Amino acid sequence: MSLSTRLRQERGQIVEEMRKLCDSKNAADAARWRELDAKQEELRIKIQTAETNRLDEELHMLARDPERPLIVDHNNYAISTDARSLNAVDEVRAKPEYRKAFREYLTTGERHELRTYTPLGSISPADGSTLVPVGFQKEVDVHMKAIGGLRLCARIITTPQGNSLQWPTEEDTSNAGHWMPQNSGPVAQTNPTFSNVTLGSDLLSSDQVLVPVELFQDSAFSIEALLTESFGIRLGRGTASAYMNGNGANIVGLLPTLTAATPSRAVAAVGANPNSGNSGDTAANSLGSDDFANAITAVDPAYRLGPRVGFLANQSTFDKMRNVKDKYGRPIWQVSLSEGQPDKIMGYPYWYDQSMQLIGSGHVPLIFGDFAKYIIRDVLGMTVVRYNELYMVNHQLGYEAFMRTFGQVLNAQAFSYIQQ
Repeated sequence: MSLSTRLRQERGQIVEEMRKLCDSKNAADAARWRELDAKQEELRIKIQTAETNRLDEELHMLARDPERPLIVDHNNYAISTDARSLNAVDEVRAKPEYRKAFREYLTTGERHELRTYTPLGSISPADGSTLVPVGFQKEVDVHMKAIGGLRLCARIITTPQGNSLQWPTEEDTSNAGHWMPQNSGPVAQTNPTFSNVTLGSDLLSSDQVLVPVELFQDSAFSIEALLTESFGIRLGRGTASAYMNGNGANIVGLLPTLTAATPSRAVAAVGANPNSGNSGDTAANSLGSDDFANAITAVDPAYRLGPRVGFLANQSTFDKMRNVKDKYGRPIWQVSLSEGQPDKIMGYPYWYDQSMQLIGSGHVPLIFGDFAKYIIRDVLGMTVVRYNELYMVNHQLGYEAFMRTFGQVLNAQAFSYIQQ
């Protein structure tokens, strides 16, 4: 039995006990429910980490295949079958020798061995930056995904250069086939609405992470562990906020795009009163099962299929849904016991995004749709710079990570959102 399966079974038993306590008004039962809820959430994070590690390893193996395309699509969409420069860079970054040389650079600042591998992509020895090994970047990615956001559910591609990239889009939900009588003559022509979006590559910095030199003298200290966590958390928060709300530069953000382009997709909140019977649960301060159902029906059925169709909200919003039942007394939160299968709400998976608005008057706390219609473009690999002398007056060393990334809505018609 795999670790993930064992953890899922343990979590399933806890959730079953939680459901038995759901309707109790007893204070002790309520306290027990909160205790169990904390345990199941801890197990959810462990499950996510275990399965993310496994999936990332598979993705990196695919990326290193010399027959894979120039643009590596992390959702396994076919794009092209030529050009191999990105795979060649990944092949070098995946070597144990490169990881060893990178570790030497982090601890001593020496780049002699790394110079053997330059230039990798657009990185040159003169700019002071160093492409990180595949394993190091994978560990950073795990921390970024733990933050949540659109990197959990959107379509992600990687390109070797950062020049502007035209990406096609299409909308065909208003067209239908035509019945034809026998010998009726030429067929009619109805074309989808084709367009394109431009994918850029904005630069994001982790800001400098300062490390006391004394720590390097401690044999138990792992500079890689410290940096992967620091970089992952900082870059994760930065990208999540930009993909959702924009970055003040070229990334517009999912929410501003939806509210500006598709006001017809706005669904007025109903609130939890029909579920709880509590008059204080209004459309301005709560969400109920009707809100989730209305968000689903506001999206064309053509966009309700596929593995990336689901709900996106702040974790605090989903926390409030774990003891909500529909009008027939059935919990709307469904815990998955199958490895690789997500928990669901009303039959659809859901993802956390801490940059989304909380439940509150005037807010947009929930988005539903096909998140494959939001594309994230990463350029090459993450780079790291070590600052040797700048902070030595305080007996510290500085490290900074950079990544080039971009996010863009492909089709706003594939989404709906709850407006309180």
